[in-house]
Amino acid sequence: MAQDYPDIIGEYIFAPQRFEVDGLQYVGVFEPPAIKAGEVTQLHLYLQSALDVPLKVAIKLSLPQSGRFRGHPLLTTKETEIELELEQAEVGQLIIPFTTTDKLTDGQHTVELEVKVQHSKGADIRKSRTSQVKIPLLDDLVGLNLVGVLGAQYQTKNGKKSGFKLTLSKEPGESNHEVSLESHYQQLWNLELAELMQQAQEEVNKGRIKIIDDLKIEPLFVALYAENVERFADVGLPLRVGEAIAIGKLLTYTTHFFLGQGQGPVQDSLLCPIWERALANEYSTANTIDVVKYAGYKHILRLATALSFGMIAETAGKHLWSQQERREVINFIANALDSGNPIPPDFLYLPLMIGALKVVTKVRLPDEDIRHTIRLIQKARQERPDVLGDEDLRKADQVFNHILKQMMSGVKA
Repeated sequence: MAQDYPDIIGEYIFAPQRFEVDGLQYVGVFEPPAIKAGEVTQLHLYLQSALDVPLKVAIKLSLPQSGRFRGHPLLTTKETEIELELEQAEVGQLIIPFTTTDKLTDGQHTVELEVKVQHSKGADIRKSRTSQVKIPLLDDLVGLNLVGVLGAQYQTKNGKKSGFKLTLSKEPGESNHEVSLESHYQQLWNLELAELMQQAQEEVNKGRIKIIDDLKIEPLFVALYAENVERFADVGLPLRVGEAIAIGKLLTYTTHFFLGQGQGPVQDSLLCPIWERALANEYSTANTIDVVKYAGYKHILRLATALSFGMIAETAGKHLWSQQERREVINFIANALDSGNPIPPDFLYLPLMIGALKVVTKVRLPDEDIRHTIRLIQKARQERPDVLGDEDLRKADQVFNHILKQMMSGVKA
């Protein structure tokens, strides 16, 4: 029986429909989707092999023209014919830059692709899930390192010929002549990572009972509290006591939120990426708390940030920020705290502290006076008067104050 490898495209882009041609699945998107005269955009093509044999891929581009007969190209790029070779099961990203020509016309135009694939006879190794696993509060799984475990539900259509739309404007833009128009391919996933994922899954399955037992609220909170204090200090944002307690509770809640979904794909989507990173960095997995604290911090923080946005939407009745804005914030916070890059105080409160407010009373610690904890959070907020002060962050400030007021009234003696 052929191996069923995880879907990787879904980690990078929401793609319920994909093109497929002779064992190659692909999805494309322009970033940015609209440009002015002289500006550059990139077509991001995510390529995923669905066979257990190598693929030879030939891509031919047809650029939009100024007229049907004897027209002139509206866009230019360095190569209109690109050849690639993918290993078995490989997933990669092909980036093709474009800029405008002097024949540019306003409107929406299409870059067409003709894709040909050659390979020896192979077996199918990737299949769409019959149904999509849903996680409460999360309406978008892209970039959360979950899809590889949960799988993705999608449909495929004939991909021998496809088209990707781009909006062009004759209005002068900010041209950058230093940007290269040469295409670039990057491998995103290969069989070595598949073996690592399988090994992580086996370790989680073998140690699941002990892992869950080790992750009781008190020791987990203590570890994550200490890690938060250290990491936020490293990025130039020392936490006040109330903030440290709140963020520690948020990460603890997030961990138990996923563990509490029961043995299955959702629980595995928390644990397997953590064990995978531990194995990749040759960390010992004997001590569960240490694994979660060091190898799992980035993953848990990313999930906590996404859950915080979900809790804000639950409070407000709708999402207050676009899907793309939320993705960018989640990615920025996780990468900054993982690599030690500076992070502005606004990103501590939007959305982390707002989400933390929603769970402070749900994560109870031994001998904790919850009223004192809430007062510490209020004091910490007062000591950052400039946080969420910008006009575009007013909504976040209003939500924070609303939740805090509810909590203060709810715990009065």
